[in-house]
Amino acid sequence: MTEPEDAAQLDDDELLNEVSSAIPVVRRRISLSTPALMLGMFALPTSWFTPWVAPLALVAVVLAVIALVRRHADRSMAWWGFGLGIAALVGCSVWAVWILGQLGETPVLAVPGLL
Repeated sequence: MTEPEDAAQLDDDELLNEVSSAIPVVRRRISLSTPALMLGMFALPTSWFTPWVAPLALVAVVLAVIALVRRHADRSMAWWGFGLGIAALVGCSVWAVWILGQLGETPVLAVPGLL
């Protein structure tokens, strides 16, 4: 069998195979450091007023850890997202301890001998 001289002699399947192999596939990697930083920036000031933002702070911390594990992420933004998320979780836990104390529950941070 002879090789076709131009694309007009190729059938449709062969033409698609020829075209698809010539185009390189470029995979774009998504950096998770930016969403981690944005969630941390939102969660920290919000945690000063309400403890209900704790899930967002936790998501910020998880995204920052994933971004730090990956090699192509912006590490400084991931560290800032991690720090802000941890600070927001601390703020939310302070609120949760205060709310439980106001409800008459046993204090979470009770030190024996002080009560």
